Amino acid sequence: MAARVLLLAIAFALSVAQVWAQTAEELFEQGRQYHVGEGVEQDLTKAQAYYKRALKRDGELYAALYNSALAYHAQEEYARAHTQFIKAAKAAKNLEQDSARYAAMARNGLGSSYQKLGKEQQAAKQFAIAKRMAPSFVEAHYNHINLLIQQERFSEAEKALQVAEKLAPSDRYEKLRGRLKVEQKHRDSSGYGGVAGMVAFVVLLLLYSVYLRRKAQRNR
Repeated sequence: MAARVLLLAIAFALSVAQVWAQTAEELFEQGRQYHVGEGVEQDLTKAQAYYKRALKRDGELYAALYNSALAYHAQEEYARAHTQFIKAAKAAKNLEQDSARYAAMARNGLGSSYQKLGKEQQAAKQFAIAKRMAPSFVEAHYNHINLLIQQERFSEAEKALQVAEKLAPSDRYEKLRGRLKVEQKHRDSSGYGGVAGMVAFVVLLLLYSVYLRRKAQRNR
């Protein structure tokens, strides 16, 4: 019995040692697999657990910070996502390659979390920063234009779309372009309707004035 207990204790100690021997990158990879459902059933809670363990090993591991933020965003925990995106944006500065683009990705995510929290001005600022950091980053252009359309700032959205098509061409803008065309038709028809209504009103006034003059003539 004592030997069996000893063996169990040794096995437990070895498993704990094995876990602690895992690098931050290895823990991140396990979290990523649960995040996207690669070889395992997708489970964001388990993914977050691995990301947290990875960050205990390396608190500035960009991939773990960014993916953790994405997971929180998917779980609609936007305040937590906001915090992780900020940390990821800072951590991106230490990356040897494509640091500006990775920082832009984090800024774009931060903008999305601000937008979900109803802070549209801050969201627009983060999207603008992301576009400036990585002008060819389609997602930042798309999100910024989409925000402008939601705010009914259609002229600004059209200008932003023209810039996006030059700096970061993508078929994704077709949806936004369609929404702007529909809105333009609506504005044109509303404008015509307003003019037509005014003309009709003037015509009615003229007809009524003619009616009054004829009535006055008959009563003489």
